[in-house]
Amino acid sequence: MLLRLLLAAAPLLAAGADYDAVIAQAHAAAAKNRAQLLATGWRWAGQAVAPAQCPKGPNDICHARKCMHCNCAGGNPRCPPPPAPPPPPGSYAGCPNQVQCQAMPTAIATLFNNANESEVGAANEWLEFNFANESGDWWTHTGLGNYSHAAGWSGPPLENSYSTAMFAMFNSRSRWVRAGQVAPMSAVAERGMKAFFLAFVEACATHYPGEAKRDPLYLHDSENIDTVRHTGCSFGSATLALFPDVANHTLPDKTTVYETAQAWESFTYKWLKSQALHGFFDELGSSGCEFQALL
Repeated sequence: MLLRLLLAAAPLLAAGADYDAVIAQAHAAAAKNRAQLLATGWRWAGQAVAPAQCPKGPNDICHARKCMHCNCAGGNPRCPPPPAPPPPPGSYAGCPNQVQCQAMPTAIATLFNNANESEVGAANEWLEFNFANESGDWWTHTGLGNYSHAAGWSGPPLENSYSTAMFAMFNSRSRWVRAGQVAPMSAVAERGMKAFFLAFVEACATHYPGEAKRDPLYLHDSENIDTVRHTGCSFGSATLALFPDVANHTLPDKTTVYETAQAWESFTYKWLKSQALHGFFDELGSSGCEFQALL
């Protein structure tokens, strides 16, 4: 978001505006957005207060969310039926699917704040349902459930950057978790995310071997698609490398997880230098583009 605000201010910078003032404004706006996100709490649809239910009777109607017995003529709306049960733990309310959805950002805020034990538990339950289950939306929308048989796998939707942040920050070996600054993922959720990102890194090695050693300005699919794939490959392998049971796992391109993480770290430095010297392409450089891939 900070990058987006700075790029939106590019015309002002070109016109000789005060750099420090523009950067300060961008930091202030980013802090406001961060505060708004961290203010969210884990909620299920079933937690909403349902309208009061009328006693049984032929003339009972609903009015202003309260039931009244007023002997009105026919045609007035009847009281609603009892509310539907809340959705299962793996289905966050109001989402077309569990990837293009506010659930993951809210889960990140919930574990980061670590202020409510029941909310942390609910967020972890959602993570368990979505990552410990290979038929869940996160596996299917990313194409990882059958990636080895899929032609032209190019990576996940942009929202996968949120799962990358979740895995990197809230795993049991994270420095923030070890310092007690944030809540950890549950053991079941962590196992699911380890399997998810191992499949992700293996898909990168299968369909994009040697990509971390290419020219950082090279575009394979598109700037957004490449960036979100690079993010998953880089942070996914770096986080997996923290775990001795998978750090030396050999990938389809004959490198280990640890070696892949090292290659992507080197690539990242080269990428940052290239962007600083040459600028962005039209996708990431557009002030109207969603920069989820860079969060």
